[in-house]
Amino acid sequence: MNQDGNISQDRIQIKICGLTDAETAAECALLGADALGLVFYPPSPRFVADALAVDIAAAVAGRTAVVGVFVDAPFQVIMDKVEN
Repeated sequence: MNQDGNISQDRIQIKICGLTDAETAAECALLGADALGLVFYPPSPRFVADALAVDIAAAVAGRTAVVGVFVDAPFQVIMDKVEN
């Protein structure tokens, strides 16, 4: 992220997916990850429940973007995650 909180377009960007704990997410952010992917697909071994997703997002707030990974989720399910 640049100083304005936006992802810079002038370099390769790194997104790390499938994180399942706040400590690892914070370490990834400190190491310069541009984005972290949280899996909201219950059959996945990398699935994160809402409360854990909130903890992970809080651990990296202001340092890296957090994105959701969904499989065939209805629009409203995705928007519910965004609003939490």
